[in-house]
Amino acid sequence: MNGFRAGKRVFLTGHTGFKGSWLAFWLQHLGARVIGSALAPPPAPVYRWFGLLLMPGISAQPKPARWPGLPIV
Repeated sequence: MNGFRAGKRVFLTGHTGFKGSWLAFWLQHLGARVIGSALAPPPAPVYRWFGLLLMPGISAQPKPARWPGLPIV
């Protein structure tokens, strides 16, 4: 689509939000060069649980499996 936005640069704040992401999508579809700026997203609440789930003696890295006939990876 060649409209008046084709090839123009657009600075869009809040491009990671619901409305901003759709606006960025449509502006790019119309041929605009979109540059976005947004605040860093807050950490997801699920990450707070990781501190509660860590237990002594449980490793995040499993030991390599040792099966007869298979090389140790």
